[in-house]
Amino acid sequence: MGPGAVGRRADQPGHAAGAGRQPPCAVTCASSCRSARGGDPRWIWWPILNGLVLAIRPRRSAAKYAAIWTPEGSPLLVGSRRQAAALNEQLALRGSSWTWVLAMRYGMPSIEEALRQLRSRNVTRMLMLPLYPQYSGTTTASAVDGVNRVLGRLRDVPEIRWIKHFPDDGGYIDALRASVADHWERHGRGQCLLMSFHGLPRRNLDLATRITASCHKTARLLAQALGLAPSAYRSASSRASAAPAGSSRPPSTRCANWRGAA
Repeated sequence: MGPGAVGRRADQPGHAAGAGRQPPCAVTCASSCRSARGGDPRWIWWPILNGLVLAIRPRRSAAKYAAIWTPEGSPLLVGSRRQAAALNEQLALRGSSWTWVLAMRYGMPSIEEALRQLRSRNVTRMLMLPLYPQYSGTTTASAVDGVNRVLGRLRDVPEIRWIKHFPDDGGYIDALRASVADHWERHGRGQCLLMSFHGLPRRNLDLATRITASCHKTARLLAQALGLAPSAYRSASSRASAAPAGSSRPPSTRCANWRGAA
């Protein structure tokens, strides 16, 4: 998921650095972002995206989305809203004045609407939290671009920072471990655990190989948390297609490059 931002309300005092206390702030997280950042010029990818991809792909994807759709709507949006609500609940229980605000890179709730909410609360400091554990220019950076594009229309811009990635964060790894353990308990355990990561165009991987290393690091740490031997899991590296920059496909749909350890 995409961009995020931190803000402090103007009517509340800040805390001295190093005091061990967090300033009141609001967090925005966005999702579903993709761009040709770091790839081909806009005049090349924009017609392809809007003339071919968006005209053909939705029809092909409709049946697949229908199979996973929930009565509440998109699984991504439903899960993100639940996540935001749960985080806000935990923050309130701890007496924190931080507030989590959800935003989508494309769709609703939009980044502009989320930032409007923060401004209405007199937020002056924002921490962007893109919900992409592994950094990529086509996801994380695109989300940051989306927030900056909205802020660029303001005269009074809030102070802003953003979290780049968290592929080895302890809380993230433990959440993955708990999810896998729960699935095993309910459905049984297979002979081998497959960890598949989102694919990227070859050009993007050539420009930034960090995401591949980050994916394998996440896989290795998850395997360790689950107590798996190298032979008991596989991580599918981002084996990209020769498609134009701006398009991607899950590596598990192609001939994957298997690795037993990062």
